[in-house]
Amino acid sequence: ISVRRVSKIIGIDEFFLRKIQNVVKVFESYKRSKNKKKIDSLKKLGFCDEQLNINSKAPYIKQIDTLAGEWPASTNYLYTTYNASEDDIKSDKKSKALVIGAGTFRIGVSVEFDWCTTTLVDGLKNYFDEVAIINYNPETVSTDWYRVEKLYFDEITKETITKLYKKEGFDYVVTFAGGQIGNNLAKELEDKKVKILGTCGKSVDIAEDRNKFSNLLEKLNIKQPPWISAKSKKEIEEFAKEYGFPLLLRPSYVLSGSAMKIAKNFKELYSYLRIAAAVSKKYPVVVSKFISGAEETEFDCATDSKKVFGVSMKHIEEAGVHSGDATIVTPYFGEKRVYERMKEIAVTLANELSIKGVFNIQFIAKDSEPYVIELNLRASRSMPFCSKSIGYNIINLGLKGIFSNLDFSEEFFEPKHKAFAVKTPQFSWGRLRGAYPFVGPEMRSTGESAALGKSINEALLKSWLGAFPNRIPEKGALVYGLSNKKFLEKTSKNLKNLGIDVFSLEEAPIQKTTQISEENAIKLINNGNVDILITDNYLKSIDYNLRRTAADLNIPLVLNAKLGYFLSKAFKEKQLQILEMKEYW
Repeated sequence: ISVRRVSKIIGIDEFFLRKIQNVVKVFESYKRSKNKKKIDSLKKLGFCDEQLNINSKAPYIKQIDTLAGEWPASTNYLYTTYNASEDDIKSDKKSKALVIGAGTFRIGVSVEFDWCTTTLVDGLKNYFDEVAIINYNPETVSTDWYRVEKLYFDEITKETITKLYKKEGFDYVVTFAGGQIGNNLAKELEDKKVKILGTCGKSVDIAEDRNKFSNLLEKLNIKQPPWISAKSKKEIEEFAKEYGFPLLLRPSYVLSGSAMKIAKNFKELYSYLRIAAAVSKKYPVVVSKFISGAEETEFDCATDSKKVFGVSMKHIEEAGVHSGDATIVTPYFGEKRVYERMKEIAVTLANELSIKGVFNIQFIAKDSEPYVIELNLRASRSMPFCSKSIGYNIINLGLKGIFSNLDFSEEFFEPKHKAFAVKTPQFSWGRLRGAYPFVGPEMRSTGESAALGKSINEALLKSWLGAFPNRIPEKGALVYGLSNKKFLEKTSKNLKNLGIDVFSLEEAPIQKTTQISEENAIKLINNGNVDILITDNYLKSIDYNLRRTAADLNIPLVLNAKLGYFLSKAFKEKQLQILEMKEYW
């Protein structure tokens, strides 16, 4: 196929395509000839050592000229390159740490990890003479020039970091603050003799590899949902027949629930397995029994590997909604027996894996029994929220756990909360034209709103109103669904008591409501007679046009029945108290 033809198909100018074509031709020529004299030119073109099957010399460090050559630039914006003959800076013998940033902002990676990175940098300055960041996204607070002594705009790869670590003489590389991207490299960097600050790469690998982690839980007699490593079609089929559907598919080394799916039958199972295997090629996909109707909880923690500081959270929605899309309340408000057992498990895993620094652990609970579903040996997206909810900086406590000891008497310590904090996801359904609004195990939210209050209702309502386009309904509500009927019926009753007209769909009716067709429901929205839609689960064949109309007209969408019920109680709040954050601690 010609370059001109490709240009017409994908809309990219021929100039750029010919540049790409040239790079491909050079590489293909090298593969045929294996001419070592071409290596320097290939490195200048951007090929990595793994592609060339070599171990090349270190690149040069250059300074970005921020003054267009008018005056000598003095900023600390740096990058590495092979297209040079000398370095612009000189290394010294200070104690130094290199922090891996969060990379590109996208769903699942945003200002939460930026906060973790910058907070960590500030804390590290108490332990090192020089702190540097490597990141390839300049549009973050962590890449503001004044935050660190050196700021590298470069690839976050094993090769780049290893060569920079050796050339600059860094004492440690920090992988746990920028989300999944650093964790994915921890074991590989450690294998290259790079010193990792905090939890070792081997422990990170055990926690990230679903197969290894599930085996560890079995060894420690810690409960988890029944599971199997997806090694053969026959084994998976036998597992499905024994435990039944629904089943949860979980790839390893992923963030935001990438390719995590709930299969309700064999057709979905085989389809989702192909997707999950493509996302996690190096590691087996784990298939586990999905426990319906369970509550989901988690802890954000700091540890010295012996004692654990933690902040407990509980999701309002049932298990099955990704934590980034869930409405989360801190502190945990559930059974004390479950809470105490979760604390024991957190301490056991911190001891067993010699965790030093921060971590996040997630549970589901059913019939008074907690089950572990995930352990993240890194900062989580909820860590800024938890830190601000109680007035303790978990990142700084993690550093204390790395360099000294946590000085409290209990094995697991959670400070007494004086208020509730609630985090509400911010969705962008109105901007995603044609997308079907629903929530599940794969993250879809693009932001969040958080608030504190003296009660759950107060904190929830303030938090929910902080997310666009949410507002308290005054006229009418659409409440319908085929699952979680109990909560939908309670929601409907509460809304009626507030003087709101409640309608439901004929194909997904709720008792004691006015049942109407999807067409008439859309008319009510268009006429301004409905100002909230509350439903549950995935009903695309029934209500696609209805949900899209609501999203396009900025009508608040509540896509979980349990959340709808909690909100219907919170709408009764007459006054919302606004205090300084510290007054809640």
